[in-house]
Amino acid sequence: MSCSHLSTAWSSSALASSASSTRRRSSAPRSGGSGLVVRCSLRELRSRIDSVRNTQKITEAMKLVAAAKVRRAQEAVVSSRPFSEALVEVLYNMNQEIQTEDIDLPLTRTRPVKKVALVVLTGERGLCGSFNNNVLKKADTRIDELKQLGLEYTSS
Repeated sequence: MSCSHLSTAWSSSALASSASSTRRRSSAPRSGGSGLVVRCSLRELRSRIDSVRNTQKITEAMKLVAAAKVRRAQEAVVSSRPFSEALVEVLYNMNQEIQTEDIDLPLTRTRPVKKVALVVLTGERGLCGSFNNNVLKKADTRIDELKQLGLEYTSS
């Protein structure tokens, strides 16, 4: 039997009490025990250990790359903040000037909110399940708030 495929040899008593039995791996069969017995050579064990270590190294590298990407994205948001604040100020001042000069533009009129459109974006790259769940929870919370306010909404 091969260790790399984790083939097992079960005793008849282990099958009967598989729910309560403790599973053990060993290179030699146990006498009288009701546990899992895996037979493999030392070379196969070392190969399996090396494979697990390599997988751990790859996972750690992926975490470091993801952390660097998040850091870069956060820096981009922070560096764009002054621009967005200046843009909001310019648009606000333009709107004030247009209203004081008595120019009738439909886009500058203040109207009550009747309908709200929610655009919900989720990630599609690896390891983003919790991010997607949080985004969808926020969207549900916002929909509940809009319902309480009596506003219509559309979402996509």
